[in-house]
Amino acid sequence: MNVKKIFSPYYVLFFLTIMLILLIIIFNYKFHYSFDPDYIKTLSWNKRSSYIKQREILSKLKNKQFYTEKDLILINQLISISNVLKDNKTFKYAQKLKFDFLFNSLKDFSNSSYLFTFTKDMSLNEKIVTYLLSKNEKYLEAVLKESSEKEKMLFLYMLNLFFPEKIQNFYKYFTKTEIDNIKLIIEYINIKGE
Repeated sequence: MNVKKIFSPYYVLFFLTIMLILLIIIFNYKFHYSFDPDYIKTLSWNKRSSYIKQREILSKLKNKQFYTEKDLILINQLISISNVLKDNKTFKYAQKLKFDFLFNSLKDFSNSSYLFTFTKDMSLNEKIVTYLLSKNEKYLEAVLKESSEKEKMLFLYMLNLFFPEKIQNFYKYFTKTEIDNIKLIIEYINIKGE
């Protein structure tokens, strides 16, 4: 009689439901789902679940000083969700977080010793932009040592455009003729108004 009671349909159904819930939890925990913004649109209750997910990500990212690569994944998810929800305020906030992360990563990289190994593969524009972002004097010195005379002139011209008040500090990296030539070019451009 006890065996019949144990295997009654209600107990079997209850046991199967519990097992199914456990299986779902285990599979959701073990599998990594890639985040697709179009997938959110197909979900039922998509606005509610997206909004909840957005709030959850915002709470994880709030009041952090430094962001890691894992945070960048959350930031990209936040951008996608905000775009789907058409939440411009959160979208702009997430874009700002991403910009801050990428800018700080570039600054960290530009101040590292690895940067000098990549200068040979970079174009002159990339070298100039990297210096303007990092303001790393050692990097500038290394780049100018490897540069041709034309590249040095372009570099001096760009430095004069972006740091006219500090241009005297950069003269130590250039010869007197290079400095005189760039002054003539700048004077000519000012006369022509270009």
